[in-house]
Amino acid sequence: MSPSYIKSRDISTNKWVVLTIVSLGTILTTLDGGMVQVGYPALAKAFNLDPSDILWVTVSFWITSVGLMLTLGWIGDVAGRKNMFVLGFLIFSIALISASLSQYFWQLIVSRILQGVGSALLLSNLNALITTAFPEEERGTAIGISGGVVGVGLTVGPLAAGMLLDMFDWRVMMYSKVPIGVLGAILGWYYLRKDTVIRRKYRIDLLGALALFGSMATFLIFINKGGKDGFNTSIPLIMVPLCIIFLTLYIRSEFRSLRPIFELQLFNNSYYSIGVLLHFCHYLAHGGLVLIGPFYMINSLGYSYATTGFVIACFYLTRSFLAPIAGKLSDHFSPFLFTMMGNLLLGTGIIWISFLDLNTSPFKFAIAMSVASSGVALVEPVLTSVIMGSVPKDRIGTASAVIGAGRQLAFAVGIAIAGAVFSTTQRMHLNSYIVEGRESITTVTEASTIGFRYSVIAGSIFAFIAVILSIRLSGYTSHASKRIGN
Repeated sequence: MSPSYIKSRDISTNKWVVLTIVSLGTILTTLDGGMVQVGYPALAKAFNLDPSDILWVTVSFWITSVGLMLTLGWIGDVAGRKNMFVLGFLIFSIALISASLSQYFWQLIVSRILQGVGSALLLSNLNALITTAFPEEERGTAIGISGGVVGVGLTVGPLAAGMLLDMFDWRVMMYSKVPIGVLGAILGWYYLRKDTVIRRKYRIDLLGALALFGSMATFLIFINKGGKDGFNTSIPLIMVPLCIIFLTLYIRSEFRSLRPIFELQLFNNSYYSIGVLLHFCHYLAHGGLVLIGPFYMINSLGYSYATTGFVIACFYLTRSFLAPIAGKLSDHFSPFLFTMMGNLLLGTGIIWISFLDLNTSPFKFAIAMSVASSGVALVEPVLTSVIMGSVPKDRIGTASAVIGAGRQLAFAVGIAIAGAVFSTTQRMHLNSYIVEGRESITTVTEASTIGFRYSVIAGSIFAFIAVILSIRLSGYTSHASKRIGN
């Protein structure tokens, strides 16, 4: 029995107002991600931690964000999205202030967990708000613009972080973003005035929500600790049965609930399932660059924070420019063309990056990053449009949350794989240098270079897998493409 709807204050009819407010949420989360990415070495130095330990700054954020996102997407579908979006701005802003005041690493981690809550509230409803506000024939264009905004945030983030860290303490990197969160909360409260809510009252399956969070959290801890210490050590081995238990409990609740959180039935749609799988492989491919890239540029290549920020910014600047174009074109052409070419460019760019040596100039590194980024720009808005267009209108919040959670989870897995490959290959080559009696700062740098090379190559494999998977989208036609006969 399909739910009946009542309009109780519909979302603002001005679609561009909705897109503007949504874009502020995008800017806030991506700006933070771009800044923290460049700030890893500074945070590691401030709290006297090694690179694998500082990873918890991101992992703690992702565990919370990914673990809650699907549940919050479900709540958005059932109860409306305005209040959740505004609350996301407020919680994220409070968390930024808390992070900037941290004196100990555990305080920073708690603040990052709180940021994860705010991020989940924003990202779980972001694409749903866009899909609701824009007609189907303009969906690709709107999502493309949103993707361009993602690129803007991730471009400005590394540049701003690089300049701030060269001049000030890492704390400035945190509280400098608070005004955006406050502005977003104010505008969201006044202009996202009306929500469409479902008349039927669904009770949230608390056990299912906790089990879903538990399975996500234990899996992320497993891949992080396993990547650092080895998968046969105590914590990863403990996480395996816990993850299985949580996952079993969730699947049981999934089939007993009238309105499940994850909605496994949606995967009966082949375009939805292949879109989600493609989306996961695509982000998994370049997840390693998020962590290993900045450390490699600063510690091995000797780049400054500002130079490192510039190189990373080039990656996102290309994405910012091309994503709106790709989104607009995807309203008229098959997504197969974009996903295949995009992932091919991404894989090629990553392979190029892997062969850059210690004498590589920042300019050459930036060009290689831009090639990889052009692939991301072609794929992201198109896949988002495919996934959102493959579900019923009363499930768009769930689909939006799957996109957000899948992206975060893929990045986490990608980072774990890259970290494990980097540590293993670096250690192997460093040990061989020691055996040969040529241990020095130079050989440590050489070992790090080899570790970086193999870690990014490991990621590129998933980009080429995505190229093959893209063939399954060759029969997909959107409403717009049918209308114009493509």
